[in-house]
Amino acid sequence: MKKIFALLSLVLMCVSCLPDDSDYPKYHLELVPIDSVEIPMFFVQGETYDIKLFYKKLSTCHYPNGFYYQSEFNSRTIAVENVVYQRDDCSTDIPEEDLIQQMNFDFKVTQQEETVYTFKFYQGTEENGTPIYLIVEVPVQKLEEEK
Repeated sequence: MKKIFALLSLVLMCVSCLPDDSDYPKYHLELVPIDSVEIPMFFVQGETYDIKLFYKKLSTCHYPNGFYYQSEFNSRTIAVENVVYQRDDCSTDIPEEDLIQQMNFDFKVTQQEETVYTFKFYQGTEENGTPIYLIVEVPVQKLEEEK
């Protein structure tokens, strides 16, 4: 009987120490539409390029959380990911100077010359849920040697 009581006490102590879910902020992750990009018209194999993405801040509860990035052969699917905190004080009234957000990433060209990278930048979804992409094709060219 003492062993059962000790085991039951131990279980109750462990359960009572579990953190309450209300101690943590509630949030979810969301892909936000990319409005425009700054990307070179061509790449040179072995070089690294800074690619800039521009998107609108959707609310005061949206915060940048990085990128969704998928690579398949010469195709790259890219989206901006935001953390969205579920709070009562969220507003979609964003000051003009804070509305347009920018995120950058470095892209190293690994493909050989005369190939083409296809970038698909996420721009939201259609009414039926089908993703919409801004598709940009960037060829890899040979570096012209100086004469």
